[in-house]
Amino acid sequence: MDELAKAVQKKYIEDITKKYPLHRFLVMFMVIISSYIYSKGDDVRVLSELQNIKLSFIFDFNKGLLASVDFEQLVIAIFVSGVIGHIYSKVSSMSFNLLTKASSFDSYISQIKEKVDSKKSQEEVLNYFLAKDVSKELEGLRVKLKSFHTRSEVFLVAALIIGWGWGSNNYFDWLLVLVLMVTIFSNIWKAFQFYISDFLPYYITEQTLLGATVDFGDK
Repeated sequence: MDELAKAVQKKYIEDITKKYPLHRFLVMFMVIISSYIYSKGDDVRVLSELQNIKLSFIFDFNKGLLASVDFEQLVIAIFVSGVIGHIYSKVSSMSFNLLTKASSFDSYISQIKEKVDSKKSQEEVLNYFLAKDVSKELEGLRVKLKSFHTRSEVFLVAALIIGWGWGSNNYFDWLLVLVLMVTIFSNIWKAFQFYISDFLPYYITEQTLLGATVDFGDK
């Protein structure tokens, strides 16, 4: 029964993280804190106010920040984090499409595919098990690829939170927003490079061993 309970718990956590990734909870938390800060008034700088918030206040479930959050605020925070995630997804997708148009990768894919084809076994069962080994490597690469975008999404939230202060912000605030935006696009570029140089060869190998077709942009 214990093993069954653990298996069910693991499946439940996997389902949650697939539908609502763990970093979204951090995003939601950031939204809740910023909402609390900006609710104090119009002339508010989020960075200066953050210095005055103690961790004990944030995690005090009796009289602290989390205790003061009502159901409506929680729903709004979840909605906002979802919207931001959607916006980032669109931005990263558009960036990927723009980068792919800069050069043709058909020959690159063909070269890898031909190399794998030349070393494929005539035994389909052997190819299948080789593909399974490659799949294990791919899982780790997918996690790393996703980490680029996870960081970028968190940086985007931070930039939006700081920028929300608008008229109350000083030069340092806007400089930080600029740095965050540059970091976001730098991460997108690094993710693209990683996809080309590290992820794609393994993915093409896996799909070729399984006898499937490969299109650029597949993940």
